[in-house]
Amino acid sequence: METAQRSTLNAQRSTLFLKKHKITAFFIALIGSVMFVAPIAAQIQWNYLAIPDPFERAYFTGRVAVGGVQDPVTMLHVHSARPVVSNGFAPAHLRLQTESFNEYTPTAFGSSQIQFFSARYNGPGNATNQWCAGLIASIANGGGKMVFNNPDWLSTGQFINTDPFNPNEVLDTRGGLAFYSSAQLSPSFLPSESMQSEVMRIVNRKIGIGIRTDNIHKVDNSRWLGFDEPQARLHVVDHIAVGVAGGESNPALQGRITLFPGSDGIWYHIRNTDSYLDILDGGAFEPIHSSTGPPLGRGIVNPPAPNSGSEIARFLGWCKSMTIGSGKTPVGYTLLITSKPFNIGSISTPNWGIQDISLRIQRIGTDTAGLPENLKNDRNYKLISAGHESEETFIVYGSGKTKIGNEVITTGVHNNWKLSVDGKINCKEVVVTLENWADDVFLPSYNLRALSETEEYINMNGHLPDVPTENQVAMDGIAVGEMQKILLRKVEELTLHLIAIDKENAALKQQLQIIHQQLNER
Repeated sequence: METAQRSTLNAQRSTLFLKKHKITAFFIALIGSVMFVAPIAAQIQWNYLAIPDPFERAYFTGRVAVGGVQDPVTMLHVHSARPVVSNGFAPAHLRLQTESFNEYTPTAFGSSQIQFFSARYNGPGNATNQWCAGLIASIANGGGKMVFNNPDWLSTGQFINTDPFNPNEVLDTRGGLAFYSSAQLSPSFLPSESMQSEVMRIVNRKIGIGIRTDNIHKVDNSRWLGFDEPQARLHVVDHIAVGVAGGESNPALQGRITLFPGSDGIWYHIRNTDSYLDILDGGAFEPIHSSTGPPLGRGIVNPPAPNSGSEIARFLGWCKSMTIGSGKTPVGYTLLITSKPFNIGSISTPNWGIQDISLRIQRIGTDTAGLPENLKNDRNYKLISAGHESEETFIVYGSGKTKIGNEVITTGVHNNWKLSVDGKINCKEVVVTLENWADDVFLPSYNLRALSETEEYINMNGHLPDVPTENQVAMDGIAVGEMQKILLRKVEELTLHLIAIDKENAALKQQLQIIHQQLNER
């Protein structure tokens, strides 16, 4: 009875005070009831100078304490002074719960919100220039609605069966928070709580950041809806900025991203080092083991600093160049590929190796089942193409054919070329290998054409036997190796003819000497 009287008395006192200060009486009356009717569940106390009555202190300080605290330091101070046990008091929590019920959607989601307002007053009780800076709202992907006959959703384990007699009737409980922010409209038209654009969403264990400024998500010229659902653990629309732009050259201000392996392997850094971008081998990632059992969890043994490690690639922005294989700055190169020895052993027992191939380009997947045969067997595709602007002056095909210059000589018998050069070739030496040579000319069985027959052939055809004509050369060109063999054969044939003529000359000289001697004896 005494408690009730005190509650009524304090409610009357608060009514008189709040009328004086133009504040709603109901809220303070409710606080008074909570203070004195249920003092164990929640204590609400105020502190201002030496005013003895805690209820009267609220008039001056405006600070509310919930829990075991005597001197609140903020407008709402929630404090738990009890030990945390399984069936005892919990840590200080703030719970917002909205119930939603109607006969059509009995499990519809009820959203709760925290709104952030700012206002500038022209005078006591005269709030002008009031606007909503932002708000946080609870959301659910499925809105808490029922899902029927969807085995894919049922198999995810993220839904609650609400009816034991209907196993396919479940409640979609995936949910989270949406963060809203106001936009600058105009000095005379300030945003309210209904004029907010969603800038971040945490839902279904995923985070989405950004504003979807497309026509589908557009509400009006200043507001857009947020994500339907983030597609990754962190989904950002637009761009991500890491580090600080401008200022002093300080490694601590550089943008860096570290990528962990998810296992006991290597982790990597991506680092913006003032004028170039580096990819670094950051070091090993190892589990922390207990002394008597399996790993206790993930940990790092001697973790390297974010700027440590060896560079495996470097990109230089101002000259649009890059290096692969080291941190050598690619000045003077568009692409620099380096290869150096590496140790796959330990420091005490090194095992050095080096890459056999520094650069390889290949097409893969041609053995894919169901791939058309013409694609499986195709070797005439362009593996490498280079040239000035859009002009192709250097091509390497998958078959190994290489074209240099603007045209390819593909006519006649040389259509099976491997190297086509449209222009001169300057070199110190050319080696041509052939399967046979012209040595058969010196065999006894060789049919040496008589010079008279050769003369007759020339008179009739206008070129040597077995030598291509001018038209043939113009059309098909000449095979250097084969032409060398033809020319050598003609030299060897001429040599045999010269030997025969030399023998005839020697016999004639001998006959002339005999005739000369006989004439002198007379």
